Amino acid sequence: PGPLLQDLAERFPSACLAPMSPAAGQVLDHFAQGLYRQRPPLPLDLSGTPFQMRVWQALQSVPAGHPIHYAQLAEQIDAPKAARAVGTACASNPICLSVPCHRVIPASGGLGGYRWGQWRKAWLLESESKDT
Repeated sequence: PGPLLQDLAERFPSACLAPMSPAAGQVLDHFAQGLYRQRPPLPLDLSGTPFQMRVWQALQSVPAGHPIHYAQLAEQIDAPKAARAVGTACASNPICLSVPCHRVIPASGGLGGYRWGQWRKAWLLESESKDT
């Protein structure tokens, strides 16, 4: 919670951050039931450039347990030469899990980066692959 609360405080300096809200409880319950493969049933409030929004929208359709490469996602959004820009948009994704950027990996192998730590990306991918 430390780094996540710090990130929220930096992005929303005027907000009063509480450790647990009803929405946070709903998300925790969702994942505690083993539903991490599905998006929590909450509306998303995304704000980004038009390109980022295209990437984030496309990410929501990537099925759990089936990671894709950055170049494949770039092709899906009709920007076949923008694999690096897709990676940058993934790194800018402010909403973990609901916009599953952890499901995008480099074609060259490995995990690539992840805003919330490579160990978490590895754990999410491993967890999702067990159920496919």
